[in-house]
Amino acid sequence: MTDDQIDLVPEIMKKIFVETTNEGQRMYALDWHHEAYLYDPRHPEEPKIGFIPDGDYYFFIEENFAFGYLGHPWREEVWVYGARLIEKIEEVYEQFGWTKVK
Repeated sequence: MTDDQIDLVPEIMKKIFVETTNEGQRMYALDWHHEAYLYDPRHPEEPKIGFIPDGDYYFFIEENFAFGYLGHPWREEVWVYGARLIEKIEEVYEQFGWTKVK
Protein backbone atom coordinates (compact mmCIF):
# COMPACT_ATOMS: atom_id res chain seq x y z
CA MET A 1 0.00 0.00 0.00
CA THR A 2 1.15 3.53 -0.70
CA ASP A 3 1.00 6.22 1.99
CA ASP A 4 -1.99 7.75 0.18
CA GLN A 5 -3.80 4.40 0.21
CA ILE A 6 -3.05 3.90 3.90
CA ASP A 7 -4.50 7.35 4.60
CA LEU A 8 -7.79 6.34 2.90
CA VAL A 9 -8.42 3.27 5.04
CA PRO A 10 -9.69 4.80 8.33
CA GLU A 11 -12.27 7.09 6.72
CA ILE A 12 -13.54 4.45 4.30
CA MET A 13 -13.66 1.67 6.91
CA LYS A 14 -15.60 3.86 9.35
CA LYS A 15 -18.09 4.57 6.56
CA ILE A 16 -18.36 0.86 5.75
CA PHE A 17 -18.92 -0.03 9.41
CA VAL A 18 -21.71 2.56 9.60
CA GLU A 19 -23.28 1.05 6.46
CA THR A 20 -23.05 -2.52 7.81
CA THR A 21 -24.41 -1.85 11.30
CA ASN A 22 -27.77 -0.61 12.53
CA GLU A 23 -28.22 2.46 14.71
CA GLY A 24 -27.04 1.61 18.23
CA GLN A 25 -25.27 -1.56 17.11
CA ARG A 26 -21.70 -1.68 18.33
CA MET A 27 -18.56 -3.59 17.59
CA TYR A 28 -15.75 -4.97 19.70
CA ALA A 29 -12.52 -3.12 18.92
CA LEU A 30 -9.43 -4.95 20.12
CA ASP A 31 -5.76 -4.02 20.04
CA TRP A 32 -3.78 -7.10 21.02
CA HIS A 33 -2.43 -6.73 24.60
CA HIS A 34 -3.68 -3.13 24.75
CA GLU A 35 -7.04 -1.41 24.52
CA ALA A 36 -10.29 -3.29 24.05
CA TYR A 37 -13.69 -1.63 24.08
CA LEU A 38 -17.11 -1.43 22.46
CA TYR A 39 -16.92 0.72 19.36
CA ASP A 40 -19.81 2.68 17.87
CA PRO A 41 -18.85 3.48 14.25
CA ARG A 42 -21.21 6.49 14.33
CA HIS A 43 -19.23 8.16 17.12
CA PRO A 44 -16.95 10.78 15.53
CA GLU A 45 -13.98 10.35 17.88
CA GLU A 46 -13.67 6.59 17.61
CA PRO A 47 -11.93 4.22 17.03
CA LYS A 48 -8.86 4.55 19.18
CA ILE A 49 -7.03 1.79 17.32
CA GLY A 50 -5.93 1.58 13.73
CA PHE A 51 -7.22 -0.32 10.75
CA ILE A 52 -3.77 -1.21 9.39
CA PRO A 53 -1.86 -3.62 11.65
CA ASP A 54 1.43 -1.97 12.60
CA GLY A 55 2.93 -4.47 15.04
CA ASP A 56 -0.19 -5.57 16.88
CA TYR A 57 -3.30 -7.47 15.91
CA TYR A 58 -6.30 -5.18 15.35
CA PHE A 59 -9.76 -6.72 15.43
CA PHE A 60 -13.14 -5.15 14.78
CA ILE A 61 -15.89 -7.67 15.44
CA GLU A 62 -19.62 -6.94 15.31
CA GLU A 63 -21.13 -7.46 18.78
CA ASN A 64 -23.08 -10.56 17.66
CA PHE A 65 -20.06 -11.87 15.70
CA ALA A 66 -21.95 -11.52 12.38
CA PHE A 67 -18.90 -9.96 10.69
CA GLY A 68 -15.37 -8.93 11.46
CA TYR A 69 -12.24 -7.20 10.24
CA LEU A 70 -9.06 -8.82 11.55
CA GLY A 71 -5.61 -7.35 10.99
CA HIS A 72 -2.51 -9.58 11.16
CA PRO A 73 0.69 -7.56 11.73
CA TRP A 74 3.60 -9.68 10.54
CA ARG A 75 1.72 -11.31 7.69
CA GLU A 76 0.61 -7.80 6.68
CA GLU A 77 -2.88 -9.08 5.95
CA VAL A 78 -6.43 -8.14 6.77
CA TRP A 79 -8.98 -10.92 7.03
CA VAL A 80 -12.66 -10.12 6.61
CA TYR A 81 -15.65 -12.34 7.30
CA GLY A 82 -19.40 -11.88 7.00
CA ALA A 83 -21.16 -11.53 3.64
CA ARG A 84 -22.36 -7.96 4.15
CA LEU A 85 -18.94 -6.64 5.18
CA ILE A 86 -17.17 -8.55 2.41
CA GLU A 87 -19.57 -7.09 -0.14
CA LYS A 88 -18.87 -3.52 1.01
CA ILE A 89 -15.10 -4.00 1.08
CA GLU A 90 -15.13 -5.60 -2.38
CA GLU A 91 -16.49 -2.29 -3.68
CA VAL A 92 -13.37 -0.41 -2.49
CA TYR A 93 -10.51 -2.85 -1.89
CA GLU A 94 -8.66 -1.85 -5.07
CA GLN A 95 -8.51 1.76 -3.80
CA PHE A 96 -6.49 0.38 -0.87
CA GLY A 97 -4.11 -1.51 -3.15
CA TRP A 98 -5.34 -4.81 -1.71
CA THR A 99 -5.57 -8.16 -3.45
CA LYS A 100 -8.17 -10.79 -2.71
CA VAL A 101 -7.31 -14.29 -1.61
CA LYS A 102 -10.12 -16.79 -1.41
